[in-house]
Amino acid sequence: MRDGARRLLTVPFDQLATAHPHTLMAPQYETESVPLDRLRALGGDMHRPYEVTSAVQNENGVRLTMTTSETLSAA
Repeated sequence: MRDGARRLLTVPFDQLATAHPHTLMAPQYETESVPLDRLRALGGDMHRPYEVTSAVQNENGVRLTMTTSETLSAA
């Protein structure tokens, strides 16, 4: 693991039973951008910042309740 050119620690993966004995790290903003871009391409969007306290599925879809007591329903 590195911070730029500075080595922070070494984690050996050579004993793993895999053809790919290494890790791949990506910044959180890149990890989040992939599904968000796809969601937007499909006509959806992300609602931030919301914290869901309840998700209830029914015959019409799902109903979310946020910590603010707001609700959101989706098919």
